[in-house]
Amino acid sequence: MADRLGAPCSGIIAAAAQLGSTGVLEDAHKLARTAGDRAYVLAMATLRAAGGHHAGFGELAINCAERIRALLARPQRAPGGWSIELPTGCACDLCEALGTFLQHPERRALDWPLAKDKRRHVHARINDAELPVRHETRRQGRPYTLVLTKTEALFERERLARERHEANLAWLTDTGRAHRGGGGSSRRPRRPRGPEPLDLGLATSPAQRRADAVRLRGGRCRNSMPGGIVVAGVLD
Repeated sequence: MADRLGAPCSGIIAAAAQLGSTGVLEDAHKLARTAGDRAYVLAMATLRAAGGHHAGFGELAINCAERIRALLARPQRAPGGWSIELPTGCACDLCEALGTFLQHPERRALDWPLAKDKRRHVHARINDAELPVRHETRRQGRPYTLVLTKTEALFERERLARERHEANLAWLTDTGRAHRGGGGSSRRPRRPRGPEPLDLGLATSPAQRRADAVRLRGGRCRNSMPGGIVVAGVLD
């Protein structure tokens, strides 16, 4: 879901930067810096969808890079380490007991007699957080027993997540997006070859951009604004 939201979020940030809406930009930067893992995934999808646009995205990229460095600095999970973090949210007694079981580094399974409504709540927390925990109901006795089992997917997920973090950090630094503080590249983004267009921020359609390119190469441009003003843009 977060990956699909990258393009519209990128459009919102680009528009906010063009209009000078600092409130929107600050909210986006704060979200990437302080919210959970899903917000970080959304922030990276937003940056990748931004393409060559940099205005308004610099602070977001820097916050993502700092977040990734902190994640990579964590000790890697040891074989046989079964501790799982329950995302923040509900603080009821059920979730407290669930969190205690999940955080235990050695305990893999829990047989938990619970009434139907309570089982439903625990099912929902595990599903919503997409935890690597199998949850089944043993329909014997009263109340039925909810059987929780941590799965091997825990280790595979963390391995893939680490690879993804490394790839994201490399992309941020190689493109020069995250150059502030420790490890970011200070190179400026590559500019397209050829004459530099006069970008007034108004040419948006492909036809306008092609016409502008013709004008900049010495050709005639038919797509001019009223009054003979020609607006230049950047080629696709």
